[in-house]
Amino acid sequence: MTSIRLFLNLMKENAKQRSWLIALHIVFFFFALPVFGILAIQPGGVPRETVLENLLSIIGFKNYLIYMGTVGLGVLTGLNGFSYLFDRRKVDFYHSLPIKREKLYLVSYVNGLLMFVLPYVLFTLLSLAICSSMYKITGVGAYIGNLFALMGENILVYLLFYSTAILAATLVGNVVISILATGVLTLYNLLVCVLFEGLCTMFFNNYIGSVFNDFYTMKAIFNPFLWYPSIIDRWSDINTAWNMDLTKILIWTLGITVGSVIVYHFRKSEAAGNAIAFDRLKPVLRFFLTVPIALASGAMFRLMAVDFEDGWLIFGLVMGCFLTHAILQIIMEFDFKAAFKGLKCLAFCAVATFLIAGIFKFDLLGYDSWVPTTSKVQSISIYDDGLTRGLYSTILQEGRNEMTLSDESDIAKVISLVENISSYQERTNNESNTYYTSVKICYRLSFGRERFRNYEIPRQYINQFLEICNTKEYKNATYPILQNQDKEYRAIYLTGELATRNNYEEVVYELNLNSEQKRLLLSTYCKELEAMDMSLRLRENAILNIGFMEGTRESMYDDLEYPIYSSFTDTCKLLEDWGIYSPLSADFIDSVRVTLNVYDESKKVTKVFTKKEDLEKLIPALTPNYMDHNIDVSLINDLKGVDNYEVRVAFKKSLVDINSKLVNFRLENTYTYDEGEETSKGSISYQFKEGKLPKFVEEMMK
Repeated sequence: MTSIRLFLNLMKENAKQRSWLIALHIVFFFFALPVFGILAIQPGGVPRETVLENLLSIIGFKNYLIYMGTVGLGVLTGLNGFSYLFDRRKVDFYHSLPIKREKLYLVSYVNGLLMFVLPYVLFTLLSLAICSSMYKITGVGAYIGNLFALMGENILVYLLFYSTAILAATLVGNVVISILATGVLTLYNLLVCVLFEGLCTMFFNNYIGSVFNDFYTMKAIFNPFLWYPSIIDRWSDINTAWNMDLTKILIWTLGITVGSVIVYHFRKSEAAGNAIAFDRLKPVLRFFLTVPIALASGAMFRLMAVDFEDGWLIFGLVMGCFLTHAILQIIMEFDFKAAFKGLKCLAFCAVATFLIAGIFKFDLLGYDSWVPTTSKVQSISIYDDGLTRGLYSTILQEGRNEMTLSDESDIAKVISLVENISSYQERTNNESNTYYTSVKICYRLSFGRERFRNYEIPRQYINQFLEICNTKEYKNATYPILQNQDKEYRAIYLTGELATRNNYEEVVYELNLNSEQKRLLLSTYCKELEAMDMSLRLRENAILNIGFMEGTRESMYDDLEYPIYSSFTDTCKLLEDWGIYSPLSADFIDSVRVTLNVYDESKKVTKVFTKKEDLEKLIPALTPNYMDHNIDVSLINDLKGVDNYEVRVAFKKSLVDINSKLVNFRLENTYTYDEGEETSKGSISYQFKEGKLPKFVEEMMK
């Protein structure tokens, strides 16, 4: 009983000394909850459910003032509670009391926790009561359990930052250093992971990025401060289910708290006023701070270098290592003369820095050269940045099962391609600019292990890559419509890009088809799409894009669009028979304007062709300008070697009378040209097919 009374008296005295901090908590929660709630809720003309949702969001689910206060007050309260450790007289006084250090620690810790919890809970309930009565909001009681659960999560996050600040305060003996130490403990892991990713990107050809590698998982596991945003996302859905992030935060908080108790127990009173409370800890801290900063310095100098990149890398490593170590020595000893001391630690830092830099520079661990054997791979997923851009971009993140090659022969094709790429990289030292596109690959090995790599595919291996693209699994993932042919679609629409005077504008034409026509068009198109050789996408531009609409027209932009090529004769024939599509004909072309673009604007050449015999020669050589939204146009142009010709086809006004609804639709508000001048007729952008530039055009352009 006496012990409890003593503990309560100690808490009372501690609270008196920290009264300003208690007042700060009260003022913060007063303005962040009831005041903010009253000002933010606007019930006029809003349904009751919306007003209730606004109230709950302001009280805690989406109140970002609370989130910021949780972090800021946690750090401030933690450092304040043990700030006496920075003053020798106060330390001598507290440690001379006949009270165990653990009890002193507990008194300050519990007081700091209550400073946050009590006003938080009080003003949350007060806000609910005031706002509910003021705006006559009902149904709040059903969410009381959710609110208390989410407050508990927020208190847990507060304890994480609070305990971290206390650990920082017990490790050092100066208020400024304690603030820096809190920042280091909070951000060190994150910054090291960012540095690691930067070095991987800089030195490894096949590095795929943080989302896909194991080190990203390490970053998430060993930095609990990154979990707070995920908890905030859960709050926005008013979700109270316990998840792994909360478990990790709880474990980390307990570990940090126990660690700070142990450090506080063994900390000497004489450490007050020193930069670091434990002398043996100084070289360890210098090592773990100097090495990453020196590596970052070397990477920065190498990144900025125009020539002699390796020389600047070495310079950055040396300067970063020496200067960082010298500055840390000065800070830890409070003496400028100490900058040149601790040379043994500096030597260890230099060796470690150059060793790590060498591992990245020369790939001593074989990251780039690693290629799994076919027998060890259970399945493979591929995402191509060029051919399938925009179609299944999340395949390696969320939808890996959408495109899985599990057949042994298909896996062998991928492994063979990767081996050729690796051999090419070794021969050229990855300095060649003859790359076509890049692919991201997920290898699924035994025991559920996954390895991710990114490969740049050289030109000479395009055909080998296209063999993989022609597999059924790859096509089904690239064109999801092939797996959804049995669905009933509300509408089918065609799209294309037309050129206006100032910009490009997409138009949409919804087809007026009955159910039988929709099924026929869908099956015909899918049959030709499935039989298509994927290399066609690199040889030919699409003449139209087709989309299959499940929802309303407003949700159309969520649907995928698929290319129609001129070689899809059955599909084009259907559209032509139904009066939807008409191929180019000289009968309804007014003129064709051809411009040869050159670097010198004064030497640009433009010719306009209007004679029917010239138009009939031009039409077979023309293809619509870039129409396939899901392929990188730079790949097409680069591979086909398209000349610098710009072609504009101007149509006659009588086109309105021609049975070609789609073309009519596309020509609204478009423009054409007379000799050198713009007029108000409709025109569409075309280009010459590969190797089809008419001789008479080439001669005239000379």
